[in-house]
Amino acid sequence: MSIAAPVSALMAAVLPVIASSLTEGLPGPIKYAGFALALLAIWLISRGDGHQKKFHLHLADLRLPLLSGALFGFYFIFMNKGSQTATIWPMVAARCCGSFLLFWFALAKRELSWPGKTIASLVLLNAAGDIGGNTFFILAGQAGRLDVAAVLGSLYPGMTVLLAGLLLHERLNRLQWIGIAAAFTAIVLMTVP
Repeated sequence: MSIAAPVSALMAAVLPVIASSLTEGLPGPIKYAGFALALLAIWLISRGDGHQKKFHLHLADLRLPLLSGALFGFYFIFMNKGSQTATIWPMVAARCCGSFLLFWFALAKRELSWPGKTIASLVLLNAAGDIGGNTFFILAGQAGRLDVAAVLGSLYPGMTVLLAGLLLHERLNRLQWIGIAAAFTAIVLMTVP
């Protein structure tokens, strides 16, 4: 997980930056510094206490995180392009297609069952958070540049780690605190006109 999360988040941020640079032009050196700092922040924040100091990484270990990040990156790019004139319908289309595919996947795996009462409310809360986050991404892309919206959206591990520290009293390590500080600095750099 300590490799999968940052690699996936980095890839999800890098592809929209490349696409935006090609379609909207280069954003300028201050924004690029913010992007670089944000990518570093994603990596640092995702590094929990459980990661090993020495590990052997093989290319096969990166295949699924890179694929996941690439698909997230393409999702950001396509959702941004498809939502330039509408906010609701691209989200409805994405959710309907995703639900349809997930239904057939669960049916094929014979894992189609409704969650229990204790889990159902968490599932619905998660769905509301997911739709809310994606809707705000669409609005951010409509208001500004794709690259800024995607990189800022990819900083979500920072909020997750920060909330885990505040609400669940999980201890953050030094690298995570540095990553959170880098994320806030990156946000300032990316929002400078």
